[in-house]
Amino acid sequence: FIDKEVRLVRSTSRVPPRKVGDDEGSKRFLATPNDLVSYADGFPYLLASTSSLEDLNKRIGDKSLPMERFRPNIVIKGAQAWEEDNMKVIRIGEYEFLGSKCCARCKMTTIDQSSGKFDGKEPLETLGSFRRQKDYPEDKSSGLMFGKNLIQMNPNNASSHTLSVGNPVEVLTHEDRTELEIRC
Repeated sequence: FIDKEVRLVRSTSRVPPRKVGDDEGSKRFLATPNDLVSYADGFPYLLASTSSLEDLNKRIGDKSLPMERFRPNIVIKGAQAWEEDNMKVIRIGEYEFLGSKCCARCKMTTIDQSSGKFDGKEPLETLGSFRRQKDYPEDKSSGLMFGKNLIQMNPNNASSHTLSVGNPVEVLTHEDRTELEIRC
């Protein structure tokens, strides 16, 4: 996937994980006091689909962005483009995840991950033309969405399981997010 030598970083007891959300706002995303995150900025898992990336790249037209731009730690294939938006409860292998919210993307997605250099306005310019959404209907602000933030459900019951490439993905519950879309 990366095609180069990398270092694996892990968390130890000297670097304790923090809560997914330390503010009242996180409760809106169904985070509980037991939901933890180590290295990610907001949620422990980000799911993205290859079909959504393919659709985005077709819309961009003159360049093809790699999945690394979005930094997901779970990539699925076989779903319809943008189907992850409506995934609420997902089973991957032996793990179950809660699809907490869609992931609003920042300027980091405009940086070439291999060079570390700014690479133009994409994908934000194109996402801005069709992927602007709110997290909740009453929100005043919106974001440019790509991917779905996940929280592992019942993490204490899954300590003996391993998430692996090729695990089956099953959507157990869907949600309707059409009222959150902002017509561009």
